[in-house]
Amino acid sequence: MVAILIIQIYVFYRVNTELQQHSSVTGDNPSNYGLNAQDENFPSTDGVQLSGWYVDRSDAKTTVILVPGFQKTKASLLPLARDLYQAGYAVFLVDLRAQGESTGNRVYLGTREWEDVATTYDFVKAIPENNSRKVGFIGVSMGASSVLNEVGKTGKGDFVVAGVPFANFNHLIPLQLNSSHLSLFFEPFVKVATFLEFGTRYFTDVPAHQIANIHVPILLMGGDKDQTVPPGDAAYLFGLAHSPRLLWQSPNGHFIYTDDPAAFLAHALPFLGRYGSNIN
Repeated sequence: MVAILIIQIYVFYRVNTELQQHSSVTGDNPSNYGLNAQDENFPSTDGVQLSGWYVDRSDAKTTVILVPGFQKTKASLLPLARDLYQAGYAVFLVDLRAQGESTGNRVYLGTREWEDVATTYDFVKAIPENNSRKVGFIGVSMGASSVLNEVGKTGKGDFVVAGVPFANFNHLIPLQLNSSHLSLFFEPFVKVATFLEFGTRYFTDVPAHQIANIHVPILLMGGDKDQTVPPGDAAYLFGLAHSPRLLWQSPNGHFIYTDDPAAFLAHALPFLGRYGSNIN
């Protein structure tokens, strides 16, 4: 019994330490991709200051909010932003809390980041030219899970492209242990530690719980060779989602856009053309 308690305390310490971090700002910027971006800063629900880049175009079909994943910043999505801009879309790239130029030093794995997504939507929608446009999301990894949580909880957003989201922590934790070459012996300890960090949000603020509340078009993307998020989680979420819903299972890994940009765009752009335009 004492040994189990010691293990649990140690695992909790490790989990807590992993969550106490801030992703570094990179040297990349929109001008390197031919994008004329406007710097934006605005507060989230609890006062955390969020940072974004807004790239508008007067003939935009819609505005797409890009949400990066764990330990990533908005700069990581600049190549995708360039492709979307060239395809006729305005884009808004955001650093979630504890990312890049946003403040905060703690990650919540989507259980709080969804509030940042909701705040970003409100900020973008309040920009005058976006009053008459559809505004939706492309999220990647933790960003995708955060977006699904947000739309499920608030209904804000006209469409969702969710690249390699995890469905829930019970799916995520065993794969993370395996990928880290750690014994599944630690699985129950990590689950308890994660629950202690997030409380009931462990069960409620996850895509598997929220996706049935989403009533806008969804494109879910999974990766057959994903070693970060369970490869089957996109299909699992697809089974819980309402129509209109689409699923693309990439033959590649977790970096679903960078592994094959052409394939990503071949699925994302028709979806945006059908569901992102104000004229369908």
